[in-house]
Order: sequence, then structure tokens, then C-alpha cells
Amino acid sequence: MIRLQNINLTSPEAIQRLANNHAIAVNLRDAFPYPYTIEDAITFLGLAENGVLGHVFGIYEDNTFVGCGSLIPQHDVYRINAEIGYWIGEPYWGKGYY
Repeated sequence: MIRLQNINLTSPEAIQRLANNHAIAVNLRDAFPYPYTIEDAITFLGLAENGVLGHVFGIYEDNTFVGCGSLIPQHDVYRINAEIGYWIGEPYWGKGYY
């Protein structure tokens, strides 16, 4: 069963292991680094914890981290909207996580 949980309960190593993938990086915003280092994961978790990145969550299949998602609140006339984004680690592609 898929569950979403606070990303800060996810280890930097688990994030780095899946995020360090060119196929993921080319499909995300330019700010997503590649190669993705453990330092990038630690920085990401700090930004997420401080709310800089909106509401960030880990995507889990049972107890296995499979990806990451976020809701980014918008501003002005779009204030009742949020941008939704996510990525799934390549080992989990084609398994119905969409």
C-alpha cells in the first residue's frame, strides 16, 4: 500500500540513492541537481523542514522509500491553488505509482 509521510522522516541516503539519476533530473526543474549528492539531500531536507519548498512528502510502498512529492501554494489570484510535483525512483517505474 502506498503512503505519504513527512519527508523529514526519510534518510538523506535513501533520497540520494534514488535522486542521483539523470533520467529523473532531466524531467524536473533546473534547480534539481545532477549528480545528486548526499549534501544535496541534506540541504533539501533542511529546506523542506523550514517550509521553503511548500509541503514536501515522501512516497512509500510499505516501508520502502520510492519517491518524493510536494504541494507548493501559489500566490495572488492563484492563492487557492497549489502546484503538485513528484518524482518516483527509476527502480519503481512501470509499477503503477502515478
